[in-house]
Amino acid sequence: VLLIQSYFWSGQWGPLQPPESFSQLFSLVNVLKKHLGTVHVRIGKPVHVPSHIDEPKKTAQSVAFSCFREVANGIPITPVALSSLILLDGPIGGITWDGFFDKAKEIMSYLKSFSIPLAAQLENDSWLEELKKSVDFLIKNKMLNAVYQPRLAKEYLVLEESHRVEISYFKNTILHHFFLPGLMFLVWEKIRSKLVTELEQIEQYTLEKRKELKYDIYLPSVKTMWSLSSKLLSHFTNAKIFKIEDVFSLSKDELNSLGERLSLFGNFFRYKYEAYYVGTLTLLNLRGKKFDKEEFYALTKEIFQLEKLNGHVIKHSESYSLPVMKNTLNYALNQELIKKSQGLYELADEEKVKEMIIKYSQNILDIYQMNLRNTLSHQSTPSLSFSPSLRPPETPTRPLN
Repeated sequence: VLLIQSYFWSGQWGPLQPPESFSQLFSLVNVLKKHLGTVHVRIGKPVHVPSHIDEPKKTAQSVAFSCFREVANGIPITPVALSSLILLDGPIGGITWDGFFDKAKEIMSYLKSFSIPLAAQLENDSWLEELKKSVDFLIKNKMLNAVYQPRLAKEYLVLEESHRVEISYFKNTILHHFFLPGLMFLVWEKIRSKLVTELEQIEQYTLEKRKELKYDIYLPSVKTMWSLSSKLLSHFTNAKIFKIEDVFSLSKDELNSLGERLSLFGNFFRYKYEAYYVGTLTLLNLRGKKFDKEEFYALTKEIFQLEKLNGHVIKHSESYSLPVMKNTLNYALNQELIKKSQGLYELADEEKVKEMIIKYSQNILDIYQMNLRNTLSHQSTPSLSFSPSLRPPETPTRPLN
Protein backbone atom coordinates (compact mmCIF):
# COMPACT_ATOMS: atom_id res chain seq x y z
CA VAL A 1 0.00 0.00 0.00
CA LEU A 2 2.84 2.38 0.86
CA LEU A 3 4.19 2.12 -2.68
CA ILE A 4 0.89 2.84 -4.46
CA GLN A 5 1.16 6.62 -4.36
CA SER A 6 4.77 6.60 -5.56
CA TYR A 7 3.70 4.64 -8.64
CA PHE A 8 0.52 6.66 -9.13
CA TRP A 9 2.14 9.75 -10.65
CA SER A 10 4.14 7.90 -13.32
CA GLY A 11 1.18 5.65 -14.07
CA GLN A 12 -0.88 8.64 -15.10
CA TRP A 13 1.45 9.28 -18.03
CA GLY A 14 1.57 5.77 -19.39
CA PRO A 15 4.01 3.41 -17.68
CA LEU A 16 2.20 0.63 -15.89
CA GLN A 17 2.69 -0.03 -12.19
CA PRO A 18 5.38 -2.71 -11.90
CA PRO A 19 4.17 -6.09 -10.65
CA GLU A 20 4.57 -6.69 -6.95
CA SER A 21 7.80 -8.43 -5.99
CA PHE A 22 9.95 -9.26 -2.99
CA SER A 23 12.56 -6.71 -4.07
CA GLN A 24 10.04 -3.90 -3.50
CA LEU A 25 10.35 -4.51 0.23
CA PHE A 26 13.84 -3.01 0.16
CA SER A 27 12.47 0.27 -1.19
CA LEU A 28 10.16 0.46 1.84
CA VAL A 29 13.15 1.41 3.97
CA ASN A 30 13.18 4.92 2.48
CA VAL A 31 9.39 5.14 2.35
CA LEU A 32 9.04 4.33 6.04
CA LYS A 33 11.29 7.26 6.92
CA LYS A 34 8.48 9.58 5.86
CA HIS A 35 5.39 10.45 7.85
CA LEU A 36 2.65 9.19 5.54
CA GLY A 37 -0.36 10.09 7.62
CA THR A 38 -3.05 7.90 9.15
CA VAL A 39 -4.69 4.76 7.80
CA HIS A 40 -8.48 4.81 8.22
CA VAL A 41 -10.34 1.51 8.42
CA ARG A 42 -14.15 1.45 8.37
CA ILE A 43 -16.56 -1.45 8.25
CA GLY A 44 -19.49 -0.79 5.94
CA LYS A 45 -23.07 -1.99 6.19
CA PRO A 46 -23.64 -5.57 5.00
CA VAL A 47 -25.14 -6.00 1.53
CA HIS A 48 -28.22 -8.20 1.43
CA VAL A 49 -28.25 -11.15 -0.96
CA PRO A 50 -31.65 -12.82 -1.51
CA SER A 51 -31.87 -16.43 -0.37
CA HIS A 52 -33.75 -17.44 -3.52
CA ILE A 53 -32.20 -16.37 -6.83
CA ASP A 54 -34.15 -16.69 -10.08
CA GLU A 55 -31.74 -14.74 -12.30
CA PRO A 56 -28.15 -15.33 -11.11
CA LYS A 57 -26.50 -12.96 -13.59
CA LYS A 58 -28.85 -10.08 -12.85
CA THR A 59 -28.62 -10.68 -9.10
CA ALA A 60 -24.81 -10.83 -9.20
CA GLN A 61 -24.71 -7.51 -11.05
CA SER A 62 -27.10 -5.92 -8.56
CA VAL A 63 -25.09 -7.17 -5.57
CA ALA A 64 -21.84 -5.96 -7.17
CA PHE A 65 -23.19 -2.45 -7.68
CA SER A 66 -24.56 -2.44 -4.13
CA CYS A 67 -21.08 -3.37 -2.87
CA PHE A 68 -19.46 -0.61 -4.95
CA ARG A 69 -21.87 1.99 -3.59
CA GLU A 70 -21.47 0.78 -0.01
CA VAL A 71 -17.69 1.06 -0.33
CA ALA A 72 -18.04 4.55 -1.84
CA ASN A 73 -20.48 5.72 0.82
CA GLY A 74 -18.13 4.57 3.57
CA ILE A 75 -14.95 6.26 2.33
CA PRO A 76 -14.23 8.99 4.92
CA ILE A 77 -13.12 12.53 4.24
CA THR A 78 -9.63 12.79 5.69
CA PRO A 79 -7.79 16.05 6.49
CA VAL A 80 -5.19 15.46 3.75
CA ALA A 81 -7.83 14.58 1.15
CA LEU A 82 -9.89 17.67 2.02
CA SER A 83 -6.82 19.93 1.93
CA SER A 84 -5.80 18.47 -1.43
CA LEU A 85 -9.29 19.10 -2.80
CA ILE A 86 -9.06 22.78 -1.85
CA LEU A 87 -5.45 23.28 -2.95
CA LEU A 88 -6.19 21.77 -6.37
CA ASP A 89 -9.21 24.04 -6.79
CA GLY A 90 -7.22 26.52 -8.88
CA PRO A 91 -4.92 25.62 -11.78
CA ILE A 92 -2.09 28.02 -10.86
CA GLY A 93 -1.02 30.45 -8.18
CA GLY A 94 -1.62 30.37 -4.46
CA ILE A 95 -4.41 30.64 -1.92
CA THR A 96 -4.37 32.60 1.33
CA TRP A 97 -5.18 30.97 4.63
CA ASP A 98 -8.42 32.98 4.75
CA GLY A 99 -9.40 31.70 1.32
CA PHE A 100 -8.44 28.18 2.29
CA PHE A 101 -10.55 28.23 5.46
CA ASP A 102 -13.54 29.88 3.75
CA LYS A 103 -13.69 27.03 1.25
CA ALA A 104 -13.12 24.45 3.97
CA LYS A 105 -16.06 25.82 6.00
CA GLU A 106 -18.40 25.71 2.99
CA ILE A 107 -17.37 22.15 2.21
CA MET A 108 -17.69 20.99 5.82
CA SER A 109 -21.16 22.51 6.05
CA TYR A 110 -22.22 20.39 3.08
CA LEU A 111 -20.51 17.23 4.39
CA LYS A 112 -22.17 17.46 7.81
CA SER A 113 -25.60 18.28 6.36
CA PHE A 114 -25.52 15.16 4.22
CA SER A 115 -23.95 12.86 6.83
CA ILE A 116 -20.93 12.09 4.65
CA PRO A 117 -18.41 10.11 6.74
CA LEU A 118 -15.56 12.11 8.23
CA ALA A 119 -12.29 10.91 9.65
CA ALA A 120 -12.19 11.16 13.45
CA GLN A 121 -9.94 14.24 13.29
CA LEU A 122 -12.63 16.19 11.43
CA GLU A 123 -15.53 15.20 13.65
CA ASN A 124 -14.59 17.43 16.58
CA ASP A 125 -14.52 21.21 17.02
CA SER A 126 -10.77 21.38 16.36
CA TRP A 127 -11.08 20.27 12.73
CA LEU A 128 -9.52 23.51 11.45
CA GLU A 129 -6.38 22.73 13.42
CA GLU A 130 -6.35 19.25 11.88
CA LEU A 131 -6.46 20.83 8.42
CA LYS A 132 -3.46 22.97 9.34
CA LYS A 133 -1.60 19.80 10.32
CA SER A 134 -2.46 18.20 6.98
CA VAL A 135 -1.08 21.24 5.15
CA ASP A 136 2.08 20.96 7.23
CA PHE A 137 2.26 17.31 6.19
CA LEU A 138 2.22 18.33 2.51
CA ILE A 139 4.88 20.98 3.13
CA LYS A 140 7.17 18.52 4.91
CA ASN A 141 6.81 16.13 1.99
CA LYS A 142 7.83 19.00 -0.34
CA MET A 143 4.56 19.04 -2.27
CA LEU A 144 3.53 22.48 -1.07
CA ASN A 145 5.19 25.79 -0.20
CA ALA A 146 4.09 28.43 2.29
CA VAL A 147 5.10 31.70 0.64
CA TYR A 148 5.02 35.07 2.42
CA GLN A 149 4.48 38.12 0.23
CA PRO A 150 5.75 41.17 2.19
CA ARG A 151 4.05 43.80 -0.01
CA LEU A 152 0.66 42.15 0.54
CA ALA A 153 1.50 41.09 4.11
CA LYS A 154 -0.07 37.73 3.43
CA GLU A 155 1.04 34.14 3.41
CA TYR A 156 0.06 32.03 0.42
CA LEU A 157 -0.09 28.28 0.05
CA VAL A 158 1.45 27.47 -3.32
CA LEU A 159 1.15 23.99 -4.72
CA GLU A 160 4.18 22.85 -6.68
CA GLU A 161 3.20 22.30 -10.31
CA SER A 162 5.21 19.08 -10.46
CA HIS A 163 3.15 17.59 -7.61
CA ARG A 164 -0.39 18.40 -8.76
CA VAL A 165 -0.91 14.98 -10.32
CA GLU A 166 0.49 13.20 -7.26
CA ILE A 167 -1.72 15.16 -4.86
CA SER A 168 -4.77 14.45 -7.02
CA TYR A 169 -4.44 10.87 -5.71
CA PHE A 170 -5.84 12.11 -2.37
CA LYS A 171 -8.54 14.21 -4.05
CA ASN A 172 -9.75 11.34 -6.21
CA THR A 173 -10.43 9.15 -3.18
CA ILE A 174 -13.24 11.48 -2.07
CA LEU A 175 -14.34 13.18 -5.31
CA HIS A 176 -17.48 11.03 -5.65
CA HIS A 177 -18.92 12.59 -2.48
CA PHE A 178 -19.22 15.88 -4.39
CA PHE A 179 -20.84 14.55 -7.54
CA LEU A 180 -24.31 15.90 -6.75
CA PRO A 181 -23.41 19.55 -5.96
CA GLY A 182 -21.03 19.52 -8.93
CA LEU A 183 -23.83 18.27 -11.16
CA MET A 184 -26.33 20.80 -9.75
CA PHE A 185 -23.91 23.60 -10.62
CA LEU A 186 -24.02 22.59 -14.29
CA VAL A 187 -27.83 22.38 -14.08
CA TRP A 188 -27.88 25.84 -12.50
CA GLU A 189 -25.82 27.25 -15.37
CA LYS A 190 -28.28 25.81 -17.89
CA ILE A 191 -31.20 27.34 -15.99
CA ARG A 192 -29.45 30.72 -15.67
CA SER A 193 -28.75 30.75 -19.40
CA LYS A 194 -32.37 29.75 -20.08
CA LEU A 195 -31.17 26.70 -22.01
CA VAL A 196 -33.25 24.55 -19.66
CA THR A 197 -36.79 25.66 -18.82
CA GLU A 198 -38.66 22.43 -18.03
CA LEU A 199 -38.29 19.51 -15.64
CA GLU A 200 -37.95 17.02 -18.51
CA GLN A 201 -34.93 18.94 -19.80
CA ILE A 202 -33.31 18.85 -16.36
CA GLU A 203 -33.86 15.10 -16.15
CA GLN A 204 -32.40 14.50 -19.61
CA TYR A 205 -29.38 16.72 -18.94
CA THR A 206 -28.54 15.24 -15.53
CA LEU A 207 -28.74 11.68 -16.82
CA GLU A 208 -26.44 12.65 -19.69
CA LYS A 209 -23.84 14.15 -17.34
CA ARG A 210 -24.12 11.16 -15.01
CA LYS A 211 -23.42 8.83 -17.92
CA GLU A 212 -20.24 10.76 -18.78
CA LEU A 213 -18.76 10.29 -15.32
CA LYS A 214 -19.84 6.70 -14.67
CA TYR A 215 -16.54 5.29 -15.94
CA ASP A 216 -14.45 7.50 -13.64
CA ILE A 217 -16.04 7.75 -10.18
CA TYR A 218 -18.45 5.97 -7.87
CA LEU A 219 -21.96 7.26 -8.57
CA PRO A 220 -25.20 7.14 -6.57
CA SER A 221 -28.17 5.36 -8.07
CA VAL A 222 -30.51 7.49 -10.16
CA LYS A 223 -33.17 7.11 -7.48
CA THR A 224 -30.81 8.38 -4.76
CA MET A 225 -29.63 11.21 -7.00
CA TRP A 226 -33.18 12.52 -7.47
CA SER A 227 -34.20 12.04 -3.84
CA LEU A 228 -31.24 14.13 -2.60
CA SER A 229 -31.45 16.90 -5.22
CA SER A 230 -34.21 18.92 -3.54
CA LYS A 231 -32.51 18.65 -0.12
CA LEU A 232 -29.24 19.80 -1.66
CA LEU A 233 -30.84 22.82 -3.35
CA SER A 234 -32.55 23.74 -0.08
CA HIS A 235 -29.19 23.59 1.70
CA PHE A 236 -27.52 25.97 -0.74
CA THR A 237 -30.42 28.46 -1.02
CA ASN A 238 -31.74 28.43 2.56
CA ALA A 239 -35.17 28.15 0.93
CA LYS A 240 -37.69 25.35 0.94
CA ILE A 241 -37.16 23.29 -2.21
CA PHE A 242 -39.58 20.37 -2.18
CA LYS A 243 -38.88 19.21 -5.73
CA ILE A 244 -36.14 20.08 -8.18
CA GLU A 245 -38.40 22.13 -10.48
CA ASP A 246 -39.00 24.59 -7.60
CA VAL A 247 -35.68 26.14 -8.58
CA PHE A 248 -37.50 27.81 -11.50
CA SER A 249 -39.43 29.86 -8.92
CA LEU A 250 -36.37 31.32 -7.20
CA SER A 251 -35.83 35.08 -7.38
CA LYS A 252 -32.90 36.45 -9.36
CA ASP A 253 -30.91 37.11 -6.18
CA GLU A 254 -31.63 33.62 -4.82
CA LEU A 255 -30.61 32.06 -8.12
CA ASN A 256 -27.35 34.04 -8.24
CA SER A 257 -26.57 33.11 -4.63
CA LEU A 258 -27.20 29.45 -5.44
CA GLY A 259 -24.76 29.60 -8.36
CA GLU A 260 -22.04 31.25 -6.28
CA ARG A 261 -22.19 28.57 -3.60
CA LEU A 262 -22.37 25.67 -6.07
CA SER A 263 -19.50 27.00 -8.21
CA LEU A 264 -16.92 25.80 -5.69
CA PHE A 265 -18.16 22.23 -6.10
CA GLY A 266 -18.48 22.49 -9.88
CA ASN A 267 -14.84 23.47 -10.11
CA PHE A 268 -13.79 20.21 -8.45
CA PHE A 269 -14.77 18.44 -11.69
CA ARG A 270 -13.27 20.88 -14.15
CA TYR A 271 -10.17 18.75 -14.68
CA LYS A 272 -12.39 15.80 -15.62
CA TYR A 273 -14.03 17.81 -18.39
CA GLU A 274 -10.62 19.01 -19.53
CA ALA A 275 -9.64 15.35 -19.88
CA TYR A 276 -12.81 14.55 -21.85
CA TYR A 277 -12.12 17.56 -24.06
CA VAL A 278 -8.65 16.20 -24.84
CA GLY A 279 -10.03 12.72 -25.53
CA THR A 280 -12.73 13.87 -27.95
CA LEU A 281 -10.33 16.29 -29.66
CA THR A 282 -8.01 13.32 -30.21
CA LEU A 283 -10.83 11.32 -31.81
CA LEU A 284 -11.50 14.18 -34.21
CA ASN A 285 -7.82 14.28 -35.18
CA LEU A 286 -7.99 10.55 -35.96
CA ARG A 287 -10.92 10.85 -38.37
CA GLY A 288 -10.54 9.06 -41.68
CA LYS A 289 -8.20 6.38 -40.35
CA LYS A 290 -8.22 3.24 -38.24
CA PHE A 291 -6.26 3.27 -35.01
CA ASP A 292 -5.49 1.08 -32.02
CA LYS A 293 -5.46 1.93 -28.31
CA GLU A 294 -1.74 2.70 -28.19
CA GLU A 295 -2.00 5.21 -31.03
CA PHE A 296 -4.96 6.89 -29.35
CA TYR A 297 -3.15 7.14 -26.00
CA ALA A 298 0.02 8.49 -27.60
CA LEU A 299 -1.90 11.18 -29.48
CA THR A 300 -3.93 12.21 -26.42
CA LYS A 301 -0.67 12.90 -24.61
CA GLU A 302 0.63 15.08 -27.46
CA ILE A 303 -2.64 16.99 -27.80
CA PHE A 304 -2.80 17.56 -24.05
CA GLN A 305 0.70 19.02 -24.00
CA LEU A 306 -0.09 21.33 -26.92
CA GLU A 307 -3.41 22.46 -25.42
CA LYS A 308 -1.76 23.05 -22.05
CA LEU A 309 0.85 25.28 -23.69
CA ASN A 310 -1.93 27.09 -25.53
CA GLY A 311 -3.72 27.64 -22.23
CA HIS A 312 -7.14 28.60 -23.62
CA VAL A 313 -9.02 25.53 -22.38
CA ILE A 314 -6.60 23.20 -20.58
CA LYS A 315 -5.37 24.61 -17.26
CA HIS A 316 -4.83 21.63 -14.96
CA SER A 317 -1.73 19.44 -15.09
CA GLU A 318 -3.75 16.58 -13.58
CA SER A 319 -6.24 16.68 -16.46
CA TYR A 320 -4.17 14.13 -18.32
CA SER A 321 -4.04 10.59 -17.04
CA LEU A 322 -3.93 7.29 -18.85
CA PRO A 323 -6.83 5.78 -16.85
CA VAL A 324 -9.14 8.68 -17.80
CA MET A 325 -8.13 8.40 -21.45
CA LYS A 326 -8.99 4.69 -21.32
CA ASN A 327 -12.38 5.57 -19.87
CA THR A 328 -12.90 8.22 -22.56
CA LEU A 329 -12.33 5.59 -25.25
CA ASN A 330 -14.80 3.22 -23.57
CA TYR A 331 -17.38 6.00 -23.28
CA ALA A 332 -16.96 6.92 -26.96
CA LEU A 333 -17.49 3.29 -27.92
CA ASN A 334 -20.55 3.00 -25.67
CA GLN A 335 -22.06 6.17 -27.20
CA GLU A 336 -21.28 4.92 -30.73
CA LEU A 337 -18.98 7.86 -31.46
CA ILE A 338 -16.49 5.26 -32.66
CA LYS A 339 -16.78 1.69 -33.84
CA LYS A 340 -14.44 -1.24 -33.27
CA SER A 341 -13.50 -4.09 -35.55
CA GLN A 342 -10.68 -6.63 -35.15
CA GLY A 343 -8.99 -4.59 -32.43
CA LEU A 344 -9.01 -1.33 -34.41
CA TYR A 345 -11.15 1.75 -33.84
CA GLU A 346 -12.63 4.17 -36.35
CA LEU A 347 -14.59 7.40 -35.97
CA ALA A 348 -18.27 6.73 -36.58
CA ASP A 349 -20.00 10.05 -35.88
CA GLU A 350 -17.83 13.08 -36.64
CA GLU A 351 -20.60 15.64 -36.12
CA LYS A 352 -21.46 14.31 -32.68
CA VAL A 353 -17.79 14.38 -31.68
CA LYS A 354 -17.61 18.04 -32.74
CA GLU A 355 -20.70 18.78 -30.67
CA MET A 356 -19.12 17.12 -27.63
CA ILE A 357 -15.91 19.13 -28.01
CA ILE A 358 -17.96 22.34 -27.98
CA LYS A 359 -20.05 21.07 -25.06
CA TYR A 360 -17.02 20.19 -22.92
CA SER A 361 -15.30 23.51 -23.65
CA GLN A 362 -18.50 25.33 -22.64
CA ASN A 363 -18.74 23.32 -19.41
CA ILE A 364 -15.14 24.26 -18.61
CA LEU A 365 -15.74 27.95 -19.39
CA ASP A 366 -18.93 28.07 -17.29
CA ILE A 367 -17.17 26.51 -14.31
CA TYR A 368 -14.14 28.79 -14.63
CA GLN A 369 -16.07 32.05 -14.98
CA MET A 370 -18.46 31.45 -12.09
CA ASN A 371 -15.70 30.19 -9.79
CA LEU A 372 -13.57 33.24 -10.63
CA ARG A 373 -16.54 35.54 -9.90
CA ASN A 374 -17.07 33.80 -6.58
CA THR A 375 -13.37 34.03 -5.68
CA LEU A 376 -13.20 37.75 -6.46
CA SER A 377 -16.29 38.47 -4.38
CA HIS A 378 -14.70 36.88 -1.30
CA GLN A 379 -11.26 38.49 -1.27
CA SER A 380 -10.05 41.99 -0.58
CA THR A 381 -6.72 41.66 -2.36
CA PRO A 382 -5.94 39.99 -5.69
CA SER A 383 -4.80 36.38 -5.61
CA LEU A 384 -1.28 35.73 -6.79
CA SER A 385 -0.77 33.76 -9.95
CA PHE A 386 2.85 32.87 -10.38
CA SER A 387 5.01 29.86 -10.93
CA PRO A 388 7.12 28.76 -7.93
CA SER A 389 10.08 28.47 -10.30
CA LEU A 390 9.75 32.20 -11.07
CA ARG A 391 9.49 33.30 -7.43
CA PRO A 392 11.35 36.59 -6.85
CA PRO A 393 14.50 36.41 -4.69
CA GLU A 394 13.05 38.54 -1.86
CA THR A 395 10.10 36.19 -1.39
CA PRO A 396 10.92 33.78 1.44
CA THR A 397 9.56 30.24 1.57
CA ARG A 398 9.13 28.81 5.02
CA PRO A 399 7.40 25.84 6.65
CA LEU A 400 4.39 26.45 8.84
CA ASN A 401 4.72 26.43 12.61
